[in-house]
Amino acid sequence: NSWDNPDTPTSPDESESPQARAGSSDKENVRVWVLNASKRSGWAKQVAEELQSAGFNNPVATNSRARGLEGSTVLYRGEEYREAAEEAAQVAGISRVYDASNGKFQIGDTDIAVYLLD
Repeated sequence: NSWDNPDTPTSPDESESPQARAGSSDKENVRVWVLNASKRSGWAKQVAEELQSAGFNNPVATNSRARGLEGSTVLYRGEEYREAAEEAAQVAGISRVYDASNGKFQIGDTDIAVYLLD
């Protein structure tokens, strides 16, 4: 019986690492807010559209204030969202990416917050 032999190959899907599968599917389920804290009109909407084109589902664009941030920043809720946050930052052209779960930042009821500042 093949189930007695641990060397029996499995289907290709099972041999993929969990991370390889998680990458693209994760961003489809990640909640993203794009928060315009600048004086630039329509910036959040523009970035949200770019994120949606990159595979993020329904990013929410709105205006906000960004206290304690020095320039545009992407914040994420814990390590499980780091990869998606880094991709969102790349799409938005932002170099600052921080984990908000360390208590320094509040991001509200979302998984990733993209703060846009002049």
